[in-house]
Amino acid sequence: MEIKSQIEPMLTLDYMTTAPENKYFDRKSARIKVADLAELISAFANAEGGTVVIGISDKTKRIEGIAQVGEQKINDFLSAPKDYCKPMPQYKEEFLDVMNAEGNKDQLLLLHIFSSPEQLIRTKNDLTWLRIGDRTKEIRGEDLRLLEYSKNTRLYEDELHPDAAIEDLDETLLEEYRQRLDADPSTSIEQILRSRGFIKGDSLTNGAVLLFAKKYLPVLS
Repeated sequence: MEIKSQIEPMLTLDYMTTAPENKYFDRKSARIKVADLAELISAFANAEGGTVVIGISDKTKRIEGIAQVGEQKINDFLSAPKDYCKPMPQYKEEFLDVMNAEGNKDQLLLLHIFSSPEQLIRTKNDLTWLRIGDRTKEIRGEDLRLLEYSKNTRLYEDELHPDAAIEDLDETLLEEYRQRLDADPSTSIEQILRSRGFIKGDSLTNGAVLLFAKKYLPVLS
């Protein structure tokens, strides 16, 4: 009987021991530090999902199994997505019975990490990773901002505009907005804008500029 995953049937034992690692699949020795799985879990969750196969050497593709590391470390592997990522991504664990390279009965542990389309999954040290091909890449700066946009965890309209001031906003538009809200006439425009999230700290948001600017002001792109 062919040994294969019941969750991802393409992951046969032959595939897991011979195929190149790719966007959806990575193999790791059970000797890996549990914390070192965090980057890979984050990367798969932030991309299209993927499976971490624990118990096959990523260097030699040798079936080492997981029995050698003991029950406590196996339990630590099982809770790695919860313990080392935030928020915890959705995942399932699966054990496959195999014969290891020494000819003894053993198991592989498969952690199936599901895609997180509406959340950004970071590691506990606040780093963000993405699976690109067979590589796990840390995402920073502009690339991180674009990833946040794609998952709707960052809204362009909520970002602060670096140059705009209340004086740059159209008083007629602001007064119409006050009337639509049926706001008390004694309430200042600044109070209204602040209560609606158009002012944060001392700065206007891009949303305020887009809605109320009296002349064109460039917004962040």
